[in-house]
Amino acid sequence: TYTTTTFNSVQWDFDDFTNMCDNTGFITTSGDRPNIRLVYCGGVDLNDLEYSWSPTVGLDDATSANPNVTPPSSPITYTVTVGETGSGCESTADVTVGWYPPADVSFIPQPDEGVYPFAPYFNNTSASDVTSFVWNFGNGDGSTDQFPNYTFQGPGVYVVTLQGTSVNGCVGLFVDTVIVLDQPIVEIPNVFSPNGDGENDTFAFLDFRGFDTFSFKVFNRWGMLVHETRNVRDGNNTIWKPANDVPDGTYYYVFNGKGLNGDSFEKTGHITLVR
Repeated sequence: TYTTTTFNSVQWDFDDFTNMCDNTGFITTSGDRPNIRLVYCGGVDLNDLEYSWSPTVGLDDATSANPNVTPPSSPITYTVTVGETGSGCESTADVTVGWYPPADVSFIPQPDEGVYPFAPYFNNTSASDVTSFVWNFGNGDGSTDQFPNYTFQGPGVYVVTLQGTSVNGCVGLFVDTVIVLDQPIVEIPNVFSPNGDGENDTFAFLDFRGFDTFSFKVFNRWGMLVHETRNVRDGNNTIWKPANDVPDGTYYYVFNGKGLNGDSFEKTGHITLVR
């Protein structure tokens, strides 16, 4: 608060019209000006700030500097007023908050199982508005490519995660599993009964994984070839459906395959056919 004193001069003019004379004199007056309270806010740090948000819908604390907001499904504009306690300094600003869904993130490992070293194709099927990606291959390795090239160097079950961020800044997460085998797996049954009762009528592998190509040959007890399959797609389907003229008895098979890693694989055994 400042108090100022000012001085003012008043000029008086005197004229004597009788004697045709004149003169000039001055009278000085003085007085106190009113008290004036000055407040200067620009360019200085303020303390003890107060915050007021409006409207308060969706806010957990309308007087906080950083309130948490749960906005409605449509955009909403908040006005925040910031002022210093007792000084009269304040300022306002507007912020518009919109609700956006999580980023639509997904991928497909093709295939999702193989023999190491195993390099599946990671087909990123995320939505077009997802613009940044962070991959984790379940072993500490990662990538930020949209369609990464990665080779698993050891057997195991790998939980692969993809985190994506949309153009609106929203994050989404997708998880899938990749199984890496140390060698191809084929499990061949040793008995079946093609008698038309709907149970165990066809011969198929119980488990078939990790092969690039294979051949499966069945011989009778005299060493004559009675059946052969070479189509790798048949590995998870019917392998042998013998004709009615194939007699019951014991047959022998030879399985030769090449794993997805290029290694050769062979397995032999017998099959009992009982109608």
